[in-house]
Amino acid sequence: MVRASHGVRKGAWYFEITVDEMPPDTAARLGWSQPLGNLQAPLGYDKFSYSWRSKKGTKFHQSIGKHYSSGYGQGDVLGFYINLPEDTETAKSLPDTYKDKVR
Repeated sequence: MVRASHGVRKGAWYFEITVDEMPPDTAARLGWSQPLGNLQAPLGYDKFSYSWRSKKGTKFHQSIGKHYSSGYGQGDVLGFYINLPEDTETAKSLPDTYKDKVR
C-alpha cells in the first residue's frame, strides 16, 4: 500500500489518477485508507480502507468484494470521491490536517 503525505478527517474530498502504465497480467487496487489501514494487506482488506480493483472492477471494504464496473486499465482516468461527516465523535477526535489549519 502507498499512502499520501496528508490525511483528511472531515469534509468532501476528490482526487483523480491517470493510469499511465498497466502491463498485461497485472492488477492494482486504488482508493482510500485511514492511518490504521494494514500496510501488509491489499487496500480494502480491513475496515480502515476502501478500494477499486482493476481486474473485473470489484470494489472492496473489509475484504468483501462487490461488482462495481468492468474494470480499468492503461490510459484510463479514475476519480475517487469521499464525503466524511463533520459532526461525528470520530471526526472530532482525529487530528486536524494541514489543510484544516490553513483555513
